[in-house]
Amino acid sequence: MHDAQMADLIERLADADTTLADAMAENDDLASHLEGWLLPAVDLRRTEHDALRKRLELAVQVEREQAARDARLAQLEAELAAARDEAVALRRSISWRLTAPLRRVYGWLRPGGRH
Repeated sequence: MHDAQMADLIERLADADTTLADAMAENDDLASHLEGWLLPAVDLRRTEHDALRKRLELAVQVEREQAARDARLAQLEAELAAARDEAVALRRSISWRLTAPLRRVYGWLRPGGRH
């Protein structure tokens, strides 16, 4: 090899070494940034995500319980309406009207009844 070629090769190696050193320094800066800022930010977001997931699970559970209560309420309202209809039908029946005087007399005769 000629001296000129050798000097050119050494200069290229030095440039490559400088470029590599710059890239390694940038890599170290990025790693420091990752450890110092990004990782804590990710941990914080994970904590927030877990809290939101728990709140969502609780909301879903409350919604299910409310749906069960609503269904039970609808059932009880239907039973109440049926009982009221039955009471109205009973009071409108002939037998209820025919026995009304007997119920009045019984009310007077029982202890604590109306006089």
